[in-house]
Amino acid sequence: MRWIEAPQSEMRGDIETREQFVKRNVDWWVENEKWLRNDRLLYYERFLKHNQARSAIDSATVLGEVGPGPFGGIIEVCKLPAKEKYFIDYILTKLYKLKFIQWPEDAVMVDAPVENIPLEDDAIDVLLSYNALDHGWDIWSGIKECVRISKHCYLSFDCRGDSPKQVAQRRGKDFDHWQLITMKQVWDFFSRKMKGHHWSITELGGKEFPVVMIEVKKCLGLM
Repeated sequence: MRWIEAPQSEMRGDIETREQFVKRNVDWWVENEKWLRNDRLLYYERFLKHNQARSAIDSATVLGEVGPGPFGGIIEVCKLPAKEKYFIDYILTKLYKLKFIQWPEDAVMVDAPVENIPLEDDAIDVLLSYNALDHGWDIWSGIKECVRISKHCYLSFDCRGDSPKQVAQRRGKDFDHWQLITMKQVWDFFSRKMKGHHWSITELGGKEFPVVMIEVKKCLGLM
């Protein structure tokens, strides 16, 4: 197992310390382990059902995931094949120490914020991320990093900003959904910033707000 760690600041964004962020998230995973262990497969299979990720992955794929959590994310829960597996998370060391699963011995563990991933351009063939990017403090930098380090990526997260109820309840209160992103913001960002790539955006549905599903495939010959 190989570990790559990025320097971490004492603050996570401008709203809380890294220590507060780590404690809140680790405590949540520990408190909810039982039901989370049961629901992971359901959520992840739904994610894979709504995209073509499975057909893009085989035993020769360098596969990565942002925000896998302590169960190893989609890669481990859905037992996806890969030549090499990269797990990327802001608190990966803490999640690993929970020992909810036996992590792959040959995995590359990247303990880093999604806004600054210490990997080379196109290091990963296929990158996955489900319900994680909107938990950071700069989703646009995070998306750009996901695209930068991968040749092909599938990203999904909540657009809670499209729900007046969510905005009223969470504005300035919910540290895990501080940004309250809207679907229009996502469309506008990709229209401006992802020229030269094949990309598509669809909605998963099933909630009071849109759940966005994004696929980006680089046109490497045009870069």
